Amino acid sequence: MNRITFSKREKKSLPKGAKELKRIVGISVEEISNGFIISKSYDIKYMLNGQTDYLYYTEKSYSTVNPISIKDPLVKENKLDSFVNDMK
Repeated sequence: MNRITFSKREKKSLPKGAKELKRIVGISVEEISNGFIISKSYDIKYMLNGQTDYLYYTEKSYSTVNPISIKDPLVKENKLDSFVNDMK
């Protein structure tokens, strides 16, 4: 083995006193050999001291079961929206 890396888990949050203006949450599921990696990405627009800024981060977790099941392509988008809303 030539290289090993470790990324420590970090939880990001809005700066103290910031007001959240808009939040976009995206979910992606990656199938791996023994389960699934679920990535929940956040794009948060906020205001602090009259200045607008953005916070971006991704939370990852593992599951043995695929948390989404999309069988009908016509309702694919609605099911994903519902899934994202349920995770809030």
